[in-house]
Amino acid sequence: MHATNRNAILNRFPESDILLNSAIYELLEPKLLTHEKIDELLAGYRRHKGSIPLEYWCIPDMSWQGLAQKDKSEPIFPILGRFNSKALSECGAADGFIIILGLLHEINADIGQANDDKRHYTARLTPHLIEAARAFPVFARHPDVKPYWETLYTLFKKLWYYFNPSFDALILDDQLMSEYVNMNAEYYLARGALGRVPGSYRLKLFRAPVLQATEWDHATS
Repeated sequence: MHATNRNAILNRFPESDILLNSAIYELLEPKLLTHEKIDELLAGYRRHKGSIPLEYWCIPDMSWQGLAQKDKSEPIFPILGRFNSKALSECGAADGFIIILGLLHEINADIGQANDDKRHYTARLTPHLIEAARAFPVFARHPDVKPYWETLYTLFKKLWYYFNPSFDALILDDQLMSEYVNMNAEYYLARGALGRVPGSYRLKLFRAPVLQATEWDHATS
């Protein structure tokens, strides 16, 4: 985002500081980022050298805590594996969504540099696109993000289809995404795709807010 636009928004909406001064806006831009730029944007989430082997990502103490973690004292555990977007979507913090966006950009940077068959790299994007869709409600339900969630979802959709231009495969489920962002139930992902039902400890299946193109065709026909 251009500095002039950033300052204009901050002057009018000072509470938007947490958004404008984070990596999220640059990572939401549908453009090719270099590996060096991605490393810079995600540097604060990487584990320090000398930490336990396999631990790659760690949500800092001063982070965007998702609603599932906001009132809890236990820490968010480190994420094992660099491309473990499933664990990132289920970590309960808005930061997980931000890191997944970085992973998508990393793969996209690989595609841009590839001289061989690019279908392999495109296939690599698909599971991370699905996890990004699952993680978006965690990000959007954060109190500092919720007032702007529709605008940010529009930006996310543009990025999502930039990475996934084939409409004959997967599309975002706008209706389900809105339901997850605005529902009273706790959007808490665990053991794959489970969420808590309000007022009880019972778990409910929250499917990814993504549709196969064939599902969308049947729903609109």
